[in-house]
Amino acid sequence: MFQSLRNPTFARLYTAQAISLLGDALTWLGLALLAVELAGDRAPVILATALTCRIVAFIICAPIVGIIADQLDRKLILIGTHLVRMLLVGLLPFVQTIWQLYTIVLIINIFHACFTPTYQATIPIVTEPQEYAPAMALASVTYQTLSIIGPGLAGVVAGWLGARTIFWLDSGSFLLAALVILTIRQPLTVSNSVGEIAAQTSYFSRLTIGTRLLFADRFLRYALALQLLGAIIGGQILVNTVSYVKSTLDLGDREYGWVMMAFGAGMVIAALIFAAIQKDVARHWVMFGGAILMIIAMFFAHQPSFLSLILLWFLAGIGKNSIDLPTQIAIGERIPKQQQGQVYAAHFAWSHLWWGFAYPLAGWLGTEHSEWMFAIAGGIGLAILIIAQLSFALAATTHEHQAVSHAHSHTHERSHQHSDEEGIHVHDHHHPLIEHTHFYLLNHHEHH
Repeated sequence: MFQSLRNPTFARLYTAQAISLLGDALTWLGLALLAVELAGDRAPVILATALTCRIVAFIICAPIVGIIADQLDRKLILIGTHLVRMLLVGLLPFVQTIWQLYTIVLIINIFHACFTPTYQATIPIVTEPQEYAPAMALASVTYQTLSIIGPGLAGVVAGWLGARTIFWLDSGSFLLAALVILTIRQPLTVSNSVGEIAAQTSYFSRLTIGTRLLFADRFLRYALALQLLGAIIGGQILVNTVSYVKSTLDLGDREYGWVMMAFGAGMVIAALIFAAIQKDVARHWVMFGGAILMIIAMFFAHQPSFLSLILLWFLAGIGKNSIDLPTQIAIGERIPKQQQGQVYAAHFAWSHLWWGFAYPLAGWLGTEHSEWMFAIAGGIGLAILIIAQLSFALAATTHEHQAVSHAHSHTHERSHQHSDEEGIHVHDHHHPLIEHTHFYLLNHHEHH
């Protein structure tokens, strides 16, 4: 997996991402402490609203930046979004009112929505085909590892320097990440005629092309369905674990931290395993196995003990990343480079829309059906998996031709021979972006 760092351009992108992710951990812990300072007992409501603003920004802004990312030098977008977030985070120490907090959080996440899909779409254009999957796995491992250790580190820094001071450190991390990207000499662009195409199409058409390409691919439709499953079960874990550990099991903050660390550790292990086996196992089965693990974790989480909960959430973490990571890699492999920016942006918006459904559902189940909330989530996940399997049964075998002309020979039965020599003739085909499956029946080569 670490061999992908031999690519100097990817190594710089990866370093910048790791630095900014560490800064994000500081920001969100700082926001929690700032919310307590400003609102006291109403802090959970403030944080929930801030998270809602985050999701809204992602859903609205990501498709727009997808258009820009396929037409401009992505290096400018990556540097610009870091610098703007540096300035915005630098304003947080001066916040005195709730509306100021909401405004800054919303704008920060608008630029976060600009950065993340652009970064994801840039990895395929700076890596070789054999480097791409390990590079994405490394990025995932880093993200999950920092999500585990980041809050703890941020807590230490906050206790040492003070809650508001850590925003300065986060602001500095964005500046450092921008400087790292600035050292990349080559332009991060794709060679295409998007500008000419854009002049001939409406803005709405350009805005929705990422979604249309995403849903046109059978495998990616299957992946999105499983990500809905992952969001519903993941929402249960993120929203309702704290009340179960502290109220039902009557344990404390430390035990809650161990349980959530097990979930994050499972996601790290999944990325490491996938990096090792991704050449040998079909991604369809990796994702299917991940969905099964998450469902099993929910069904067995009916009034579990503390140790059982740790084990089940570890398995759920493995399942969650076994769904997410192959999806991100598949976009880079199945979508033409000229349109990856728009498709990654569309996927970013849709996957966060799933969480927009998952969080309220988790809150409702945790309030109205707390005794059976995990089992109900498992049942919903199982229903989604069954529907996905029945609807996209050919997901693992279907593939696409990207408008490439090719020739092949056909041999027909004697009753259907042409006058060509030996009954063999050649056809030239030009396939548009459509799905078809090859079926091989004896010596016949039929296209559907």
